[in-house]
Parts: sequence; structure tokens; C-alpha cells
Amino acid sequence: VKKVLYWRDSALDGQFPMFEDVACGHWHVDATIPVGTRKLRIAGSPESDNVWSQEFLSRTQAPSQRMLFASPSKSMVTSEYTVRLD
Repeated sequence: VKKVLYWRDSALDGQFPMFEDVACGHWHVDATIPVGTRKLRIAGSPESDNVWSQEFLSRTQAPSQRMLFASPSKSMVTSEYTVRLD
């Protein structure tokens, strides 16, 4: 969240183009976090039986990946799906 806010401020200063969406992964859990008017989308993982994730992160989820559709003219995500892989 801190990085998204930093990037937003940098875009407001003209250091790079403005954005509405940020995608990252994989964090072994699928999530969408609102950051002001922006959205941070976190992808799940293609595996669900990862021992490291279970022991050190205490999280596991059904294997999944995100599918995002974006409009170049609108510079934004227009549709999204979480695809379960199990």
C-alpha cells in the first residue's frame, strides 16, 4: 500500500503516467485492496500445498490466477476474473 501511494504521488508530480490499477503476485492469497481511488490486485498462487506458505505465512488458498482485461483507451482494467486451477 505504501508503494502504491508513493507511485501515485510520483505520477502526480509528472514522473510517470497516472494509473488506476496495480497488479502483483503471487502472495499465496487472492485479494483486492482499495488504496484511495486505486486498486491493488494481488494474485493467488498456482499451487496450494506449499509448505513454506502454510508454515511461515499461515495462509493457503485453492490454486488460482487472475485474468484482467484492460482498455488501452481508458487506461484501466475493465473486467477481471479469478480463475481457479483445481
